[in-house]
Parts: sequence; C-alpha cells; structure tokens
Amino acid sequence: MRRRQLIAAVISVVLTSCLGHHPERQTDVSDREVQVLLAIAAKTDWEALGFSPLPSSGPVRMYTKTRFSRGPSDSNDVGLFVEGDNWSRDWYFDRVGDSHVLVCAGETFKGPRTWQRPALNGGRPYREFVYLSLIERQSGACGAGKERGLHAVYWGPEGIRSVEPAEILRLRAEFQRLSAPRVESDAGGV
Repeated sequence: MRRRQLIAAVISVVLTSCLGHHPERQTDVSDREVQVLLAIAAKTDWEALGFSPLPSSGPVRMYTKTRFSRGPSDSNDVGLFVEGDNWSRDWYFDRVGDSHVLVCAGETFKGPRTWQRPALNGGRPYREFVYLSLIERQSGACGAGKERGLHAVYWGPEGIRSVEPAEILRLRAEFQRLSAPRVESDAGGV
C-alpha cells in the first residue's frame, strides 16, 4: 500500500511539472529569493505612484513556473503575493538570462462599504475597492490589452470606473478614515 502512495505522489509531481502548474510555496519576506525579487521591484518609486511601501517583513506566497512547464504561454515565471486585512499586493517577474525583470505589479485597497448593482458581480453584493496596477512590459497575463504605465479602477456605488492617480490617494485616505474605530460620545453621537 505504501508503495502505491509513493508512486501516486511521484506521478502527481511529474504531471504538475509537465503541465505547467505553478507550484505555490509559503515563505517570508526574509527569504533570499524573495529579497532578490523585491530588490528588483525596489527600482520603482512605488509610493510616488500611490502604492504602499514594499513589505519589510511578513508572509509571502510565491509561485514559480517549473523548468518543464508546457502550460499556458500567458503565465509569468514568478509571482509574489502579500495580503493584509484591507489590501493585497502582487508582483510578476519574467526570467531574462540569469536574472528576472519586473513585468507588472498590482495592489488592491479594500474600502469599508458594500454595494450591490444588478449588472456587477452577478447581482451579488461587493465590497468597494481600488485596484492599482503598473504595467512595465507586456508579457504573459500581465497587462493583456493594456498599454504600459499606471492604471487604476474603482469599484464603488456607481459600478466600475477608471480613476486618475491623484484620486487614488484620496480614496485610500477615505477608506482609512471610514475604517478607523469610531468612539461614541456621552451625548450618543459620533
């Protein structure tokens, strides 16, 4: 019985590698490979573009394309993902020679309010958010159909709309203000 389980495990690993699935591993920002990729990402002034600073600690999910991948050509070689309570961040890299290059990055800021529109999300309620992305180069799934540069969309009460970079900071500050703990006064008001 144990031999069958071992054979099944080996077959699963081989098929996963050959079919192009991207193995995920949980790691930490201090991981050497993550540090190398974040150093590449640090060449961009993220905060000036409206993004959060690069993480200096915490867990990271990392996806890597295997050497034997024959899967979809629309996938990048490495992806890094970090999450907080009200935000998430991702970076995608492609291998060029012996190094990696940043292809694109994105960040989602979640707002405190929930909306419902018949034409969005199958008519189900959705939480407002801003998705900010920077397309450095078209590659794989990154930036499909989009030009290089900064892009931002807001899912809010009026549905989905593009937002200008200046509005990103305003929405982010509003989300933080509305999400902050509120203290009621003795008079019963807020």
